Amino acid sequence: QSQGGSRRRSMHYEFGVSAALARGPFWRTELIEVAHRTVLHNGSGKDLLLRQVGSRVPPLLLRSGSRCAWHWPVPRLARESMLSACVQGGGFGRWSAAFCVHEGGDYFVRVDALAGGGIPHMLRVEVRRRRATLHGTLA
Repeated sequence: QSQGGSRRRSMHYEFGVSAALARGPFWRTELIEVAHRTVLHNGSGKDLLLRQVGSRVPPLLLRSGSRCAWHWPVPRLARESMLSACVQGGGFGRWSAAFCVHEGGDYFVRVDALAGGGIPHMLRVEVRRRRATLHGTLA
């Protein structure tokens, strides 16, 4: 605990590293890139709430069309962690089944509409590795 009595929240930051040789006259130089390990992009057309499964940390709002770096809010759960999604709005719908963003692949999860009705949406989760970063597109 800090001096004011409030608790400090820890976060698990993950970064990826890639190396490549430079071109041209600098061919003997090795370029090192340090980047966020996981970047999420919301291409679903709906504002989504994302949370780490098993944590009590408030969810992250990922607006339609936006992207952000994802870092695990509960470090002890990070290795086996998965995400869950919900459509954002005036109330919470049910959270989707858990899905993985630390391995490449395509997944489909059902995201329910808001509590009180609406049509469920199948959310496609596409995870691709580009150099040092895993890009997760939710569409």
